[in-house]
Amino acid sequence: MSGTGPVTPLLRSAGLLARWVVISSLLVLSGIAGVGCTTMKWQSPLASNFPDPKIDGVQGPTERRLRRDKITQASASRLVDDDGTSLAPIAGTEDYEAAEALFKEGKFAEAETAFKKVAKKYKKSEIREDALFMQAESAFQRQHYADSYDVMAVLLKEYPSSRYLDSTSRRLFEIARIWLNDPKIVQEDEIQQANLEKPGEHLPATTPVEDKKQSALALNLFDEKKPVFDPEGNAIAALRAIWLNDPAGPLADDALMLAASHFARRSKWVEADNYFSLLREQYPNSPHVQKAFLLGSHVKLMSYEGAGYDGRRLDEARQLKETALRLYPEAENRARLERELAAIEEAEVARLWEQILFYQRKKKTNAVGLYCHMLIDRYPNSTFAPKAREVLNELGPQYATGEKFRLAPPPAPKPSLLPPIPGLTPTTPPELKPVEKAEKSRSWWGGEKDKEASEPEGTKSLGPDDSSEPTDDDSPGKTGVDPRNIQASGETP
Repeated sequence: MSGTGPVTPLLRSAGLLARWVVISSLLVLSGIAGVGCTTMKWQSPLASNFPDPKIDGVQGPTERRLRRDKITQASASRLVDDDGTSLAPIAGTEDYEAAEALFKEGKFAEAETAFKKVAKKYKKSEIREDALFMQAESAFQRQHYADSYDVMAVLLKEYPSSRYLDSTSRRLFEIARIWLNDPKIVQEDEIQQANLEKPGEHLPATTPVEDKKQSALALNLFDEKKPVFDPEGNAIAALRAIWLNDPAGPLADDALMLAASHFARRSKWVEADNYFSLLREQYPNSPHVQKAFLLGSHVKLMSYEGAGYDGRRLDEARQLKETALRLYPEAENRARLERELAAIEEAEVARLWEQILFYQRKKKTNAVGLYCHMLIDRYPNSTFAPKAREVLNELGPQYATGEKFRLAPPPAPKPSLLPPIPGLTPTTPPELKPVEKAEKSRSWWGGEKDKEASEPEGTKSLGPDDSSEPTDDDSPGKTGVDPRNIQASGETP
């Protein structure tokens, strides 16, 4: 019997019985599960401890981080309230408040010592900035200006954007004025005058001011108001600290003007010129800018050392004085500026004459002639112009007439041995033929028009009185002129 034969009824009934058993078992299991789900209630293990769970205490990540930071800071100082939201005070607050109480009582020496201890003990705390400033303020109240200046220098170094910047700048400005013996803004008649005829010998001031100079090497051991060495140098350093650390403050331009005035009184022209230049460039809206132009041009002129030295100072002084005359036409010392401009022009001529003498000693004939012509062309009415003409006459007629310095015509190009290459080798332009002169003739509207010397045969011109109608003889077939040929040659048919 083969495997493909018919299935007996006994085997078929056994398979159906097995299927019914499996289905019945699944139904029984599903019914038990359904009964369990309806009778048992699932609860979270976290919520099972609370009788009535809510979401009021749920916090986001930012709230958790802020609360954790507050609790950590408060727990560190053991100053946590019941709700756990209190913050600890800044480290060193109690010591600072004790030192501040001494300052308010007027015990500045004890307060200075106390603030110094706070600043030294709490170097990493925010309270160090306050302690340094109050230490400097306590020393200032005691008139120990050198100690106050030293502490302020530390404060500006460690806290360049300190909230006490304005107060520190005011204190530094007061200290600088005290160390400079309460100076005023310099006036032009208080300083020496320029002598361009003899640049090394300056003229005395018109109204000199008695200002005793303090030696930088003098040792100070008893006066607590001044530093041990060089009070003037330390005063300039204090002024420099103002406009370096607080350039946008109200005292920055005043500090520059005071420093420039000090150097002008001390006849230190280069330093005064630098400070006046900074004032003009960085603070053009300052009330001191007019004096910065006038006095700046004066100190530039004073720093000029003569015809044998660099002439940039002389040129810059001339430019500054011309600018001052344009910006301030109603200045009180306008006449003086004009006189100094004339003197500057004479000094410039003297510089050119000095160059001529220099090249004469070097026996540079061409350079001597060139500078002589330059002097005569620029300053024909100066006192050195006749001398320059005499030198040119001594050199010879070629130098006197300028023939020696005229440019020679460029040499003719040498003929090339290579044949010309089209597009690369330059060729001479073709010769232009003269245009034949046209004759005048009357036009039909009464005017004149250019008429060619020889009119082509077969053409006919109409006069203003010619009103004859065209005839058959004038037709193209009779005259033998084709209109297409006339149009092609540029004439109207």
